[in-house]
Amino acid sequence: WLEVDKFLGHVKREEAFSSDNQARDTYPVFTVGSSRSLGEAVQKLVALRTHRLWIVENSMSPSGVISITDIMKLLTPPE
Repeated sequence: WLEVDKFLGHVKREEAFSSDNQARDTYPVFTVGSSRSLGEAVQKLVALRTHRLWIVENSMSPSGVISITDIMKLLTPPE
């Protein structure tokens, strides 16, 4: 398996050869620090209009991911 950044780099290289490429980043990666609160993460998700944030340590190394689906599971009572 490829690391996430290498996978995205591979995808971007493939798209670079596409005739409809407008030299834009089609796969932005958004992060949130691991010491930030859930409320701050939700605010960032909303502000960026994205589905997920990579959780990063101080060294900017990823330690996890949080998504809107994760948050909804937390807020939704079990059936």
